[in-house]
Amino acid sequence: MTLVETLRRDGIALLPTGLRVDHAAELAAHLRASPCYPGHVKVYGDRVPRTFEEIRETHDLWCHDMRDVVLAPHFWDFVISLMPTAVEYLGSAPHLYSLNAFWAKPGGSIWKDLQTFHRDADDDRFLTLFVYGTDVLDVNDGPHLFRAGTHARPDLAPEDCFEQEFAPVSVYGRAGTAFLADTRGLHMGMKPTHGERLLLWARWGVSERPASYDWDQLEPVPVGDRYSIDPVTRELVKLVVV
Repeated sequence: MTLVETLRRDGIALLPTGLRVDHAAELAAHLRASPCYPGHVKVYGDRVPRTFEEIRETHDLWCHDMRDVVLAPHFWDFVISLMPTAVEYLGSAPHLYSLNAFWAKPGGSIWKDLQTFHRDADDDRFLTLFVYGTDVLDVNDGPHLFRAGTHARPDLAPEDCFEQEFAPVSVYGRAGTAFLADTRGLHMGMKPTHGERLLLWARWGVSERPASYDWDQLEPVPVGDRYSIDPVTRELVKLVVV
């Protein structure tokens, strides 16, 4: 079964190759040195920048501006390498519309619709790449959970899913582990009980401007000559970079 066939059947598929561990470490170091903002997406906090050391003392969840994620080493090239997979799964030339990175640590309350089962509604159809920026080797590290098959069952609420029928798939792996998910399905990230977990995402949709682009108040990031982008790809990533 191919990667896309698995994705269509289950709603989630582990990529056979993610980021190299040393590349994931460089990416995480870049983000630790970048401004941090409360919440898992910048717009949902106070938008006041803090250092990594400051925010980890006062918050259990924090994120980065999309600019710092776009400019992080290794991540952009990895995302672009998956454009053909996004085309195949979505059935049309997809628009890349969101890059994000956020950290979670123990303590505080459970974040509803993030650390509890939920569905995303970014666009009519969309696909998400997730990459672990830190090791997630056991349940204490806060793995991602996905109820396989629920992307095709929008009628089901979380309480309707029994373990024997829609048992959650748990994703574990070293930093750099990557997987694709159709997050119209029921999914969540467990709150870690020790250490800090870094998770990055990239999202493709079928609309010129997916609804969540405006919810998250995103705008394209100037990258100058940092990345060489061919004209066809540039049209598909215009919501993220200029």
